[in-house]
Amino acid sequence: MKTDATLSARINEIMAAKHASPSLKLCLIAMALADKQLTPPQIAAATNISLRQIQRLWPAIKTAAAMEKPRPTRQRPDKQTQLAAIRQNLPAYQSQFPSLDIAAQYALWTDWMAAKGRRFTDYAAAFRNWCRKARPTTTPISFMTYFKNGGRQ
Repeated sequence: MKTDATLSARINEIMAAKHASPSLKLCLIAMALADKQLTPPQIAAATNISLRQIQRLWPAIKTAAAMEKPRPTRQRPDKQTQLAAIRQNLPAYQSQFPSLDIAAQYALWTDWMAAKGRRFTDYAAAFRNWCRKARPTTTPISFMTYFKNGGRQ
């Protein structure tokens, strides 16, 4: 059986460890070989460890190898795809937040993200959160009316 150079180097490093027990060496080798999906006879051929010893420790090896595997991650669409979906759903957001000017809020939000360099896992959730925190839109008032009312609208 052929093994790649880095894997062979790793196996030799494990076998050279002086203070490791044979069963620990076997588990470490099995974990190094776990992503190769090898069977016990193939591991025995690659490592010069007896097949009987490998079969005796096989349940522990499988458990250790399973613990080493990374958890699958959910892939989300990229930023531009998510922002395009939000732009297409602006009328739905307008009905969900009737007191806001959603187009203006979207422009504010995208400008804010660009200025601050913010990234999100779920841009739709971030935009909904932005809309929940936004103040309702009011009609603009003149500069003089603002000061006559003492800074209140």
